[in-house]
Amino acid sequence: MWLQGGLPALLSLGGLVGGLLYGARAWPGTHQQHITLLAFGCAAMWMPMLAPPSPPLAGLLVTLPGICFTTMLCVGCLMLNSLAPPGTGTEAFGWLIAAINAGLAVGSALAGMADGSYLIPLLAALAAALILSATHVTLAQPPGPCAAPAHGPHGSGAVLRWVRWR
Repeated sequence: MWLQGGLPALLSLGGLVGGLLYGARAWPGTHQQHITLLAFGCAAMWMPMLAPPSPPLAGLLVTLPGICFTTMLCVGCLMLNSLAPPGTGTEAFGWLIAAINAGLAVGSALAGMADGSYLIPLLAALAAALILSATHVTLAQPPGPCAAPAHGPHGSGAVLRWVRWR
């Protein structure tokens, strides 16, 4: 069935459109504000998929959350790049990719158990939006010197220490 490959491709096409729209101009506000709005937008754009649409309509509708999802990932990368202390970029992006993969694995398992319901990505996007709106990323005080740095100048696990959530 064409939907098995077509829907992910159309979701990605939405992401391409979203990336082009986001990158076409400078947006007012902070990255934190942008990612929060994009997460709420992503949740809202999954809503039309809850009523089982016809296959052609599903193809059109699935592009909508892609517009926000891919752009949200890009803004998250921009935030991470600006927050990671010098020398910890590889570790920081490693944690980000691991978290994304864990989320995809859990989401895929839940969607399979829910018979492919689009409620799963909607709830995931809504949870992300609520968490983002309730938190504020700030730089923590840099940790003191490590006795025996294992990986770079900040030691092993530096990325786990540099972000404090409020």
